[in-house]
Amino acid sequence: MRRRDFIRSGGGAFVAANLAPFIFTRHSPLFTKSSSHVVSVFDGKASFLNLAPGDHPSRDGVMLNKVLDYSVNRVRVSNMVDEAVKKLTGKQTVGKAWESLFPAGHPTQKTTIAIKLNFSYGEGGEVNDWINTLCPYAPKVAMTDAIVSGLTQMLDGNFPIENIVLFDATNLSDTKLGFMLRQGYRPVQQNREGFYKENESGAHRMHWVKARNAGESPDTAPGFIAAPDYPMDYQAPQKIYSAVYENDFMINVANAKTHRASGVTGVMKNTFGCTNNPVGTHGQSEWRDALSSPFAGTRKTIPVFYKSIEKHTPTILNVVDAIGGMHHGGPLSGMIFGENAIAVSKDPVAIDSYMLALINKHRKAGNLSVLNTTDEGRPGDGYPSSHASFLRYSEELHNLGSQSLEGLEVIDRTASPEEYDIPILDKSQARVSDTRLDQKGVHLDLSFDHSDRQHVIQSRVEDIKGNPVKEYRTNSVRSSRYTIGWDFQTNQKKQAQDKWYVWHVSVDGTRYSRIIHHEV
Repeated sequence: MRRRDFIRSGGGAFVAANLAPFIFTRHSPLFTKSSSHVVSVFDGKASFLNLAPGDHPSRDGVMLNKVLDYSVNRVRVSNMVDEAVKKLTGKQTVGKAWESLFPAGHPTQKTTIAIKLNFSYGEGGEVNDWINTLCPYAPKVAMTDAIVSGLTQMLDGNFPIENIVLFDATNLSDTKLGFMLRQGYRPVQQNREGFYKENESGAHRMHWVKARNAGESPDTAPGFIAAPDYPMDYQAPQKIYSAVYENDFMINVANAKTHRASGVTGVMKNTFGCTNNPVGTHGQSEWRDALSSPFAGTRKTIPVFYKSIEKHTPTILNVVDAIGGMHHGGPLSGMIFGENAIAVSKDPVAIDSYMLALINKHRKAGNLSVLNTTDEGRPGDGYPSSHASFLRYSEELHNLGSQSLEGLEVIDRTASPEEYDIPILDKSQARVSDTRLDQKGVHLDLSFDHSDRQHVIQSRVEDIKGNPVKEYRTNSVRSSRYTIGWDFQTNQKKQAQDKWYVWHVSVDGTRYSRIIHHEV
């Protein structure tokens, strides 16, 4: 979002907004009744997106875009996240900003944090091959790495990275695991108990929830009733996944997308990936005929999900990734837009209202009907879409936040320099680039703080099954930059032949993983 006059009221009209910093008075940890602070950071250089019209529609009749080229600038996204959190909290440093989001007594060396992602995208036969193409409306590793980096700057750089876990509940087919790999997330092997969990020293944890594994939500798991006012057969009892309740706090990261049942799939809808029975709220056919369904439906139960998850694992921050998004169709496939913006807020209703405003901007530009929060049912457009009435329910019936965007603060970082601001803390800090290919092979660029400390670097390349391919000797450097190269020669001095590899780099005991996409 550029620095422009752009605020949307709940009914769909756009009104002028003063984009200078606002003065906020918080009456509760989440929001003020009139408005809440939402910080949106725009950087026109955060990504590059080249689209072409598709040649066939999705299953729902939406003509899909073809992604010709898409790339994300890791440095700029990292700086966007840092700026957003500092502006939201009013703190001068990234570590102190993240610390201030927690309640009294936290964070400590024992505090654990779950970061909820959303890998619900992709359908058979669509125009884009998401195993080989970066998806604009999917989780971006540059975004989650920036969040992890900010969290590890807490406690003067001593917050344990092992206390952070990325998770989502998704279909763990080979195809979906391929999507995750292409988005830049390191592979997670299935363990003996059937869990896709990883917990290694020096790195944040990973937990891809396999819903069919009963151990993900055992009998002892906390639960709730999604539709308590409905007949027994339609109450949709839920059990919360261990990836949620085993952690103290949550950061909710949503992708900017439309949704056939809820209008948009923001941070509140993202909590449907925290329990074992979200389909119980609507059965298999709600999106076909929502208003005549005997089920409570997605739009009425979204606030119940958010409130119930909040009781067990409170959310310290809601994040919207609108670097790229979807404004028509969804949630699995649809028409793509590029916005190069992110947003953060403590208020889930306000930040989902921001997402709705952003999506409506692109819908209007494409001559599509505007989605509002006051109407029920579908606006038309030849697609079984839905208005976002869950936002009205969330504010008026559940007191979860404010739809008002009078507290929106917009920052434009497009003219800012493309470089990391790495603080000097008690524990050394580093940043690792994405892989860079040239005629000589593949390279990683490492950046360090300017403390003049000696940094110990260990590095290895593995295949996606975790088998060693190339080992490097340990190096020590005292400069602020360092580059590692690989000529695709294995330990046995043979030419590497696989398509995918994982490059693990440890700097002073902290591990960073980058995906190599090798076209043999």
